[in-house]
Amino acid sequence: MTIEPRPVSPEAATRQPVMPGDDRRAARRHDRRFSTVDQIALTAEQAATTVTDPTAVLAEVIKAAIASEADPYVLLGVLAEGTVQTLTMRVPDERRWFALQGFLQIIGNRTLARRSR
Repeated sequence: MTIEPRPVSPEAATRQPVMPGDDRRAARRHDRRFSTVDQIALTAEQAATTVTDPTAVLAEVIKAAIASEADPYVLLGVLAEGTVQTLTMRVPDERRWFALQGFLQIIGNRTLARRSR
């Protein structure tokens, strides 16, 4: 399954930068990094409405984000936050430490495998 990026709505394309005092989005800077993340989130939301397997949608959106011009450090932060939210909200307390250890082991193994190629 491949998710093609959809055009951004005219409203999103003409968004004005947030001015100080704008309560709606005062905490968020509108620069290129975040507009890319916004577009990726929009793509995910659109895809999720048509696909019944949210993990398949997430995997495709992650691949699209990696291939995009998104700032890799912002992308890592988003993925890390998703991991934290998953661990704290979906994994039972008694299994959380083991799930975290397994997650870190996967990251270590995959990173080392890529480095040795």
